[in-house]
Amino acid sequence: MYVTQLIDENNRLKTWRQITGEAGRSSKGRVPLWFNEIEKKMIKNDSREVHSGYELIREVYNRYNNNIVYENYWEKLERDFIGRDLEELLEFDNRFNIMKMSFEDCRGLLELKNAFMQLGDFKQENISLYTDESKKNGDNGIGWVVMDENNIIGKGSFKIEGKYEVWELELIAIIIGLLIIMKGAKVNIFTDSQVVLDLWYKLIVENRIWSTRRIWNIKSIGLWRWLKWLMIKLEWDLVYYKVKKHSGILGNELADGLSKIALMTKEDRNLIIIKLNQEIDWEYNLYWKKELIKEAPREFYKLYNQWSYKAEFLSLDVCRYYRFNNSIEKIDWVRSIRIIMKAFNEENTDKNNSDNAYNIKNFFEILPVATLLNKRNPELYQSGRCIRCNYTIETWIHIWICSQADTSIIQIINTAFESLKAKLDEKDFRIYYNCHARLLHILNEKSKVVFNGGIFHEAIKGIVNKRLFLKIEDKIFKDAIASFVEDIHDMARKFMWSERCKSFNEWELRQGITKQMKKASKLHQSSLPSLGHDEKKRKLFIYDALQRWTGYYINNDIVAKSIWYEIGIEDLWKYYTLVTFRSSNYASNFSILD
Repeated sequence: MYVTQLIDENNRLKTWRQITGEAGRSSKGRVPLWFNEIEKKMIKNDSREVHSGYELIREVYNRYNNNIVYENYWEKLERDFIGRDLEELLEFDNRFNIMKMSFEDCRGLLELKNAFMQLGDFKQENISLYTDESKKNGDNGIGWVVMDENNIIGKGSFKIEGKYEVWELELIAIIIGLLIIMKGAKVNIFTDSQVVLDLWYKLIVENRIWSTRRIWNIKSIGLWRWLKWLMIKLEWDLVYYKVKKHSGILGNELADGLSKIALMTKEDRNLIIIKLNQEIDWEYNLYWKKELIKEAPREFYKLYNQWSYKAEFLSLDVCRYYRFNNSIEKIDWVRSIRIIMKAFNEENTDKNNSDNAYNIKNFFEILPVATLLNKRNPELYQSGRCIRCNYTIETWIHIWICSQADTSIIQIINTAFESLKAKLDEKDFRIYYNCHARLLHILNEKSKVVFNGGIFHEAIKGIVNKRLFLKIEDKIFKDAIASFVEDIHDMARKFMWSERCKSFNEWELRQGITKQMKKASKLHQSSLPSLGHDEKKRKLFIYDALQRWTGYYINNDIVAKSIWYEIGIEDLWKYYTLVTFRSSNYASNFSILD
């Protein structure tokens, strides 16, 4: 049937009843989707008059290939579905509409439609569906095999776009395999995924935990909602069975091979992009900028809150150098946080509380050094000069490089290296002869996360710089280097900070400064450094960081806990009042190699 055959001599679009009457067919049942679309596009008024002009006709022609809406529509369907009534022909159109609601328009969708048409030639009463999945380097592949007793009547494989876990791909393979099976069929589904089987019984068979409070603990609930919607719509009778992976079952082995073939296919011919219509999955689901969250909503909210806390943490003035270089300098944050927060994992004792307080203040460079005491109580501490060398102001950086300190940082590094060597010897791990010199050279380099400091200052904080791994990927060596940094962190406190506090307490006694005087003194200014930005800019930074992390996590395969330091946010912080940082000549010229 050509599009011009739809228009009568009065330039009016014929009704569906007229068209079917002229073709000698019944008009009962639902009007096809293609005819509804043509009505919306061509009719200009209630009299069914169509828009004049060849341009519109050509546009409609181009919509349906080669100037044809459905060429020989009835003859083609009669040839493909001979002996079937009109209701079955309309079901054919209905299935395509369901597929359109479930996927984006891609080449894989055409393959799925062809698979459905081919399977329509077979009697479908009691059939078996075998599915499997494959995942490699961020690519997803699925395969399925449809069998009638011992005969294979259908099979297929697709590459699935998006971020999915293995069990989610197994569920997608089941759903896509079912989409080529006729309405009302009894299907025995064989899967090797215990997760899918357990959730099937909870959500479908027992019909439990569909309340919002409970369902939000289920990951990818949209997929289960999709399956449940299809079961109601297409009236399948489904029974699930568990099979052992690679157990020699023909259907399971074929499905496994097809899923691997899908991974190797480089063309987009078999690419499927899932994009469910909200009519299917709106209930119980969570969206971010119209993107469906595949995580369990409750777990995702926990992740989102954790990212929010980290964004607020990075927005603090004391974190300005971490914020500027959080993805530039390669830091092993997993091992670093383990060192800094180790006391939090132990019992709540006075000693552990003291250790926690020191570790946090040391990390943020807010230990009570002379410069901060001068800001806090200027009437008691009239100068921020170092009381030991009396040469320069005492900052957090200066504590560890003061020339008058009884213990030097190089002594601590050498002692920590001896301990490192002993631990590696116990593990029978041999290191290079120049390992000590290489570590010293790296520790002496300028740091990108400690202003005006070196990498040894990072180690004093408990930060493990990946350059200290010397490009050795062995886990034993990396753990030993983390222990080496932890030794520097602990010994710096024990031998350098404690000695400095002892000297400072003696100086306070000589100056007549008592604890009562310090408590009575008013807090004139915060002891934390300030850059003079306003709260609006800080909140904007937090919002932008959250949007970047969330979007990247949803669209990429990345660990949630590491996203805050792997994805750069340096460009999100904007200063309108520029602040110039003046470095100390003494600190700039200091070298542990001298």
